[in-house]
Amino acid sequence: MRRCALAGFMIAALAPGLTAAQDPAVDAALKAGRAYVDAYKQRLMAVVLDERYTIIDASTGQMGVPTRVSSDLVLINNGGTAMALRDAYAINGAKIRDAQPRLPALLADPTPANADLIRTYTRESQRHFLAEIVVRLNDPLLALRFMSPDDPSKFTYSIDGRKKMDGVEVVGLRFQENRGEHTKYVLGTRGNAAVAGKFWLEPSTGVIHQTEFYVESKAETGRIVVTYGQAKGLDLWVPTRSVETYQEREETGGPTGMGAGGVGRSSKIEANASYGNPRLIPIGAK
Repeated sequence: MRRCALAGFMIAALAPGLTAAQDPAVDAALKAGRAYVDAYKQRLMAVVLDERYTIIDASTGQMGVPTRVSSDLVLINNGGTAMALRDAYAINGAKIRDAQPRLPALLADPTPANADLIRTYTRESQRHFLAEIVVRLNDPLLALRFMSPDDPSKFTYSIDGRKKMDGVEVVGLRFQENRGEHTKYVLGTRGNAAVAGKFWLEPSTGVIHQTEFYVESKAETGRIVVTYGQAKGLDLWVPTRSVETYQEREETGGPTGMGAGGVGRSSKIEANASYGNPRLIPIGAK
């Protein structure tokens, strides 16, 4: 008994040191990546991109008729969060409004009325994207939030691969939300999907060349890969393209459709986007 107790004490004493230890390469990549993203957010003063988004319902196993949505995509720093606001102006080539960015001027004058207009314009754009999960996840900057999440203890980071992109060596910094049987995951999707992904970044500078972002639950999955390129004249890396796949499933068998039982109807959506003509429209410019 004494030997077992002593062994238990030794394990407990060693545990803090063992859990605190981390791969120096991970520490270095995290430090560089977090510094880069912090500086990146400070530079998002209404950077506007032309987005060409193609979305296809592939639920039947065959590609349906694509819907092509043309939008202004405005990259902003919203209270310390890098995010994109979308304002569609054409569907399948047919104009639904003048193709003049409307959001920067509204962002410059954040009155309640202008905030309502911003919400109205973005909601009007969302209805063209076929499913809630697409609306929830198709912000090309979404993965950046998980470089420095609100609670880093909920995530595990590791080095996962090396390759060359844009003529430089990059490493894959993988992040994985820690899973548990009764865990409420941070994204808060309908099916409580857990988050994982990877940043392909330069280990010395933290410059991010590509992000991979995955969500998974019994009810939904999503995979979004966003590639970045250097914007001429802005000295800033911005999204240039994305490739996305989404699936939603309905469970059957319980009184609420959840729990024991099989999988009911499912939907699958394929999408891709290209981003061009990056320019800085200072907030307030007419």
